[in-house]
Amino acid sequence: MHRPTSVTFISVFLLVMCAINFYTIGRGNWERVTTHLFIVSHLEALVGLTVTAICALFMLRGANWARWLYIGQVVIGTVALAFFANSLTVFAVGALKTVVFTFFLTKKDAQLFFKSGAKNRTQLSDTAI
Repeated sequence: MHRPTSVTFISVFLLVMCAINFYTIGRGNWERVTTHLFIVSHLEALVGLTVTAICALFMLRGANWARWLYIGQVVIGTVALAFFANSLTVFAVGALKTVVFTFFLTKKDAQLFFKSGAKNRTQLSDTAI
């Protein structure tokens, strides 16, 4: 089955945003690291970005586990954002992104793509043996 446009758009969007964030974090923020909390905050951001980038790459390949890991991560992040966001606008944008991305990643065509992706990989590995 071909990859739905929504899965392609979401995955590419996530990869681009991760690249921009990696660049921004590495651009100079590390020189100002003075407190333990600041270091933990940056490490947490790097881990989250890395997981998101890995999920996006594997979602392009049809890996169902990557879709669910990303959805779980973004839902947990949105719940945390509800408690720690410094403005309602930041929370609203994050929540809207979570709802829209989760909707498109769980639509019928996306479900079929991710289920067929697992079957195709199993068939390829069986024929290679």
